[in-house]
Amino acid sequence: MIKFVKLVNDTYFDQMERKRYPNYSLEEVWVNKANIVKVERNTSAVRLLESGHLPSNLNKNHEFSTITLDNCGTMETLIVVGEANGIATRVLGSGNKVLLKG
Repeated sequence: MIKFVKLVNDTYFDQMERKRYPNYSLEEVWVNKANIVKVERNTSAVRLLESGHLPSNLNKNHEFSTITLDNCGTMETLIVVGEANGIATRVLGSGNKVLLKG
């Protein structure tokens, strides 16, 4: 299992005013590395960070990645803090290069 910090979308939509109030938070999550199918760079979270919608304690140089998981045939995606190459290295370990379910 590998621990990541994921981005959680808690955006509130007021139906009476027809307005959206963006709110994002960070949570720790443990992922079984055997379920990881794909890791890729996430540019939309970088734009959210630059526009000030993400928590203020994040450094403006942070990068984000999308991790795709296969949970018994159900695909799930997580947006996590970290660059894709660094995450792939953590998943594969040092020196172990294997194909991830694909």
